[in-house]
Amino acid sequence: MSASIRVAIGMCAALASLTAGVAGAAVGPDLFEEAFGPADCTAFTGNGRLTVSVNQFGRITACRWPSPGYCDQVAYRTRERGLPALGVEPADGVMWGVRIDGKMHWLAGPPWQVGQSYRDGGSVAIESTAALSGGSTTFTQILFVHPERDLLVARLVIESEAEPSEVYWYANFSPCMRMIPEVPVADWALDGRNDFAVFADETGRGVCHFRPEAPGLYEWAYARELARVKAKPTAWAGFDEGVWIAARSAGPVAGIHCGRDFGEKSVLAQAEAGWMAGATSAVGQCASVTIARPRPLRDGAYEVTQFIAFGRTKAAGDEILAYAAERGYDALLAETQAYWGAWLDKCRLPDTWNTDLRARSGRCLLTIALAMDADTGGIIRSPVAQPPRALDWPRHGAWVSYALDTAGRHDLAARHADFYAGALRTKAGTGRPLGSLPAACYTDGTEAIPHLVMDAEAPAWMLWSLAEHAARIDEGEQRTACLEGLWPAVDLAGTFLAGWADARTGAPLYSFDAEALRDVRDDPLLLATYRGIRSALELAQSSGHERPEWRVRLDELEPLIRFRAFDSDGAWKCRHPLEVWFAGLIPEGDPRASQALDAEAGQLDALHGIEAARSLCLMGLYIAQHPEELPRVDVVFRRTLRRVMPDDRRAFAAGAPARVPDTLHAALCLVAASALCDATAP
Repeated sequence: MSASIRVAIGMCAALASLTAGVAGAAVGPDLFEEAFGPADCTAFTGNGRLTVSVNQFGRITACRWPSPGYCDQVAYRTRERGLPALGVEPADGVMWGVRIDGKMHWLAGPPWQVGQSYRDGGSVAIESTAALSGGSTTFTQILFVHPERDLLVARLVIESEAEPSEVYWYANFSPCMRMIPEVPVADWALDGRNDFAVFADETGRGVCHFRPEAPGLYEWAYARELARVKAKPTAWAGFDEGVWIAARSAGPVAGIHCGRDFGEKSVLAQAEAGWMAGATSAVGQCASVTIARPRPLRDGAYEVTQFIAFGRTKAAGDEILAYAAERGYDALLAETQAYWGAWLDKCRLPDTWNTDLRARSGRCLLTIALAMDADTGGIIRSPVAQPPRALDWPRHGAWVSYALDTAGRHDLAARHADFYAGALRTKAGTGRPLGSLPAACYTDGTEAIPHLVMDAEAPAWMLWSLAEHAARIDEGEQRTACLEGLWPAVDLAGTFLAGWADARTGAPLYSFDAEALRDVRDDPLLLATYRGIRSALELAQSSGHERPEWRVRLDELEPLIRFRAFDSDGAWKCRHPLEVWFAGLIPEGDPRASQALDAEAGQLDALHGIEAARSLCLMGLYIAQHPEELPRVDVVFRRTLRRVMPDDRRAFAAGAPARVPDTLHAALCLVAASALCDATAP
């Protein structure tokens, strides 16, 4: 076994720190960052296949293709907190550069003052603006992925009194095809084994980065020979299928340079020195620089536009680039805006006069849509560079499915349910009990986390989301078909949960806990198990099936939960008492439910991120059923919701902390906002 593989497997031990769930301890960025470094991402765009993330400066930090949950095609790794650029290698990523007063400036970090937003309401076009303090020139990048073609469009608008001479487009793509079951680090920790070659294309205005699917010694030797003899671009097109990334400038260029991506003679170092070697190809760990000449856009403004196409072959990339050149930037942007506008029109946004809340709810839905695999329905947490956020976690994805149902997108929730049903373990094995779910999956359904990380909550949350989904389907043939389709998965998962028990104590057997970084038996597991079995019983009853052993198991769990939740006087003794109400253990009219709402509201101001969104979500679900309780908590609820929800107009603002887009966070916020509006509807 190679040293790189051993390192990758060792790193997977840290993946376990990502299995905290909504009903468990706080799930914030800290646990993720402790494992693999901070996620340098403030916004992303995509189409369910090609998914591109940027940081606060507009630098491309991740580029996942052919799925949000597949390989990252860009070399990028954060190593520590703090600026500049979160400890990132200068040669990482994809970025613009300009030469000002003889000095090279990359629009990738300080001293640029930046702001970032989505171009218009309901848009997936990211607009990042940068300027130097006291300077008279402003740079604005507009970045978006076409909805129907694997095409990234990047435009830089320069507003300046003087006409700029040259703009640099630096690209350190690192094509990768390697997806290792249970080891989701092949495209990140093993960058030294990715990449292959880059060459200037036949137009003289672009480059092509590529890697064959399984290059052997012959392919490597042949590529080096082509680079040595400075072969024509047509000679490179004979390589097999793999990852082909073709980038081309929409306007004139002054030069194209290919070379190493690190070291004193790298293309980045050459660009900063103002002297380029002019190589038209490179093999191995390589990068490219295209020097473009800005074109007039309007008075005092100039533009440079890059089209970047992704395909399995060079011909596929060329076809996409031909379409982009024919349509042009304005038409491509209009097509993209129209597509996602129509997509949102099919959704049920919160019924409110508050346009800001509706816009933020739309952003939550778009966050989920962009993270959903177009073919399989798998939905990742976030398409950042480092693992393992770019995976589908069932205990988190259950809330994403619920949010889609809340928004009226039962079709998408059904696809996600089918995805989980397909991932359910139908054969028992060591560390893989029959009816259990992987802790996390790639978006093709393959197990992505070591199977020894046993997450017993995953099938419980899945069962809850399936029951909620089925309840929203109208009575009749459609509901009957839905229940029949779900029953095999329900039967497997329900039987697993009911049998996952300690014969001595009656408590659930161990499940991994992120806070303790070990297997535990805690309150969240107890509640999730109860909720999951209860949901399975509801589905069984609706499907006409009898499972009395599940009812027996539910009756065993209830006194255990009450003992843990209440003291001898019947008062709450848990931190988040609404979770007990959410599990269905507080009868209607019991005053302790109202006390639980007050307790949750009392700690909202001290909560942030996912934990704040989780509390808002539980409060919202309670308020939707008891709208008369809203006045007591209305002010703090709305204040926290406005603080926590994503904002189209300020994806990032100078001086504000960066917030990583996250589908779980988006789902919880959307559910909370919808519940609030339902409770206040006339």
